[in-house]
Amino acid sequence: MTKDNCYIGTRSIDGLNVTHAGVQVPQLIEAHCFCAAGFEWGYDGDAPRQLAFAVLMHRTNDQSLAINLTEKFTKEVISVLDNDWVLDDAFIDKFVQENTG
Repeated sequence: MTKDNCYIGTRSIDGLNVTHAGVQVPQLIEAHCFCAAGFEWGYDGDAPRQLAFAVLMHRTNDQSLAINLTEKFTKEVISVLDNDWVLDDAFIDKFVQENTG
């Protein structure tokens, strides 16, 4: 697994950072707003839903699919992440495949 095929989240004194292949993941609030304040993780709430939506949308490029899976992805994945985390593309692809169709 390389950093090129992973979403990486870090929490520091400077705030939260989420990247994919070294590039900042957009919050995509203009596409769908669960929380205008942006990303969070480690619990179930609106800010973690924004992260779930952004990751799913970024990975699938399918807004309807991302919205439909946000609640489940938040509860099963985003809400249990530690301060620093890595989610690889294959894990997300598997989640999407298992929860659609």
